Amino acid sequence: MDIKNLIAPNFYQLHLDIQEHRHSIYRLKGGRGSLKTSTIIVEVLTLMQKYPDICTCVFMKQGNRIRQGAFAAYINMIARARLQSLYDISYSPMRITNNITGQVIIFLGLDDANKTKGVAPPPGKVFAICHWEELDSFSGNNEIDTAMDSIIRGGDISWCFQCYNPPANANNWVNKDSLIDVPGRLIHSSDYRTVPVEWLGKAFLERAAACFKRSEREYRWRYLGEIVGVEGLIFRNVTQYDLSNGYSADLLFQGIDLGYEDPLAFIRLGYNIANRDLYLLDEFYERHVINDDLAKWILDKGYTDMVATMESSRGGEPVKACFNKFGVPVRLVNKGNNLLLSGISFLQGCNHIYIDPYVTPNAWEEFNLYEWKKDKDGNTISPEVPVDRNNHLIDATRYALSKHIKVLGGLS
Repeated sequence: MDIKNLIAPNFYQLHLDIQEHRHSIYRLKGGRGSLKTSTIIVEVLTLMQKYPDICTCVFMKQGNRIRQGAFAAYINMIARARLQSLYDISYSPMRITNNITGQVIIFLGLDDANKTKGVAPPPGKVFAICHWEELDSFSGNNEIDTAMDSIIRGGDISWCFQCYNPPANANNWVNKDSLIDVPGRLIHSSDYRTVPVEWLGKAFLERAAACFKRSEREYRWRYLGEIVGVEGLIFRNVTQYDLSNGYSADLLFQGIDLGYEDPLAFIRLGYNIANRDLYLLDEFYERHVINDDLAKWILDKGYTDMVATMESSRGGEPVKACFNKFGVPVRLVNKGNNLLLSGISFLQGCNHIYIDPYVTPNAWEEFNLYEWKKDKDGNTISPEVPVDRNNHLIDATRYALSKHIKVLGGLS
């Protein structure tokens, strides 16, 4: 394998560290386009060629995302390294096998903890490498250690690779854990600026530049991998949650924020009264589509069981009639500053705002980046006013709850 044509220069020293086994845990964090995942895959393939008796287990939190995620990334790297003749690829079950040595790379989703039970390597082999993709989607080190204890058995050495884009919120478990100096663990940071331009392509660079122009803070988080949600963050109760585990809600709500150049946004919510927990259950988030498109999507989803609330200043009754002709019940609410602040206050008062970033990815980003306006010196202005951008699903959430805030415990 021609390593220098497969990993960026920023990873050269890390490559030497890994191959010499100076550490046992390698945690790679950074922004989009930094090639963290592809670098880990190169290291895995190199180690397996170096040690013909070791195998690899790749974990993602949700099994239904592996095929388009980690599994596809391994297949792409094998092709890029021109190793197709060396490996046999099975899609069901997802497994990559070295057809000379018999070594395997298996892929597991931990949405079901029992998936690790009974997993065994081929005769004469051991699992010595674990690759944790999207580390922040897991619940914490306990979940990770439990799975590793059931997989990594036998052999004298092992490698644990962990990869993630840092969540915006500094209080997220993986952000706090990465500040701790753990013996045997190396933390490596990277971003797209260390990658050869021709590897990324013009389209990627244009998206990064557009993001910077739109919001420097969002750019720093998304592309540089910085933890930006420390000061001025409005919602500090956002909690990552796996909806496949189920949820407990007494009430359902739905809201719509109209748009065309801005996204047309719809949110479906569940609320647990006793625990004051809000669950974000589904979203629609599309630019350059018409209201009929959203109405048909709502029908297809079967979401006509609840009224959807939208603000009345952008079309009002005619837009309501558009949804009603499809059998989608809609009510209007007047838009105003009191509605804005009371909605924010209610959401801040929830014990948890549970969001599954794989089910409602746009809501996950909006709630984690929503902040108060600041003056030129970076201080939050008084009285507090939220930044009015990238908040379409947040607005839809406020509209959905607006008629019920007084009863549920928010400001009147």
